[in-house]
Amino acid sequence: MSTPFTGNIRDPYEWMREQEQRTNALLARAEDARTRLAENTVTHHSQDRTVTVTVNPGGGMTALELSPEAERMSHRQLASLILTTYNQAARQAASQTMDIMSSLVGPDSEALDIVRE
Repeated sequence: MSTPFTGNIRDPYEWMREQEQRTNALLARAEDARTRLAENTVTHHSQDRTVTVTVNPGGGMTALELSPEAERMSHRQLASLILTTYNQAARQAASQTMDIMSSLVGPDSEALDIVRE
């Protein structure tokens, strides 16, 4: 992404303008990524729509809704359905977060490796 210094600057003012343009472009991409991350909430429904889970970009559950059909399920069935639905939502949010970060730092970036971990 950065241009290595070769020691042959013909016009230092032009070089500074280029660096400023690169910095401004990176700042704009970072702001776009910040906005997209802030909006990256995922709401996922179980297949039968008994459970609805909403998660934030980090996979933290922010909402849980149960339909009236949940009352007819055993505690174990309901717990399993909640966990399955949550895991699907969290995977989707993580995938979207990786896509957003990849667009900012590049798919092969060490910074993206840190996000993956």
